[in-house]
Amino acid sequence: SIVPLSVPNQPNVTYEWTISPANAASVIDDHLSYSVDILTNHLSNGINPPYFVDVTLKRTYCGDIEVYETVQIEIIDIVPPTINCSTVVCQHEPTLISTIGGSSVSSAYTWQFSDTTLIFHGASVNRAFHHPGTVTFTLTYQPDPNCDPAIVTGSLYVRQLPVAVITRSGNTLSVPLQNNVNYDWYQNGNTLNWHTPSYTSNNINGTYCCIVSYNDNPACEAQGCYAEPTPPPSCDNINVQYTKTCN
Repeated sequence: SIVPLSVPNQPNVTYEWTISPANAASVIDDHLSYSVDILTNHLSNGINPPYFVDVTLKRTYCGDIEVYETVQIEIIDIVPPTINCSTVVCQHEPTLISTIGGSSVSSAYTWQFSDTTLIFHGASVNRAFHHPGTVTFTLTYQPDPNCDPAIVTGSLYVRQLPVAVITRSGNTLSVPLQNNVNYDWYQNGNTLNWHTPSYTSNNINGTYCCIVSYNDNPACEAQGCYAEPTPPPSCDNINVQYTKTCN
């Protein structure tokens, strides 16, 4: 991260900034200026944050009076959380993407997905994906606004739902033939113990549903239903007699 430091610019005063330990940070512009930017580094001796860095300013007045002032900068490490989510998810179904080991503050998390321009916040996201294919995402994690954020990227694959649209031909109800799927037929909510793409009966009546699912994970179930149309009510013949009278 970059830490700006400055003091008032006074006449007849020279400035010199030094850092200890020297490899913990560096002045990225003129170290003889009254205003500097300090770039913090990771220590090369294996010491992990948090640790402190001393930044010392020497001010020399009129060429011979030296005044020293030291400030401490605490170096902390932004450790990104671990993302927990499935690598393959079902189209249109809610999917939970969560994090482990991060802050409890929702604003520390910003999620962006390649399939939408919406921005999400929070340690977890629960959303549906409507377009089959690969979706990439980026988590920007910034628990401390004074520190640069940690960036975590990932991806998941959205599996297209199988087709469960039922059509009728005579006494046969059918859904499209598909590879690597299971078929389960129901009539009025009761299982028919029928597991092929087509169901045939000499007496088609009521509501029929077929659940089509993949035979591996995730199953991604899709359901289609067909309701036998109710015949219109029959009409009774009514004989009407009348007498015509002329004046």
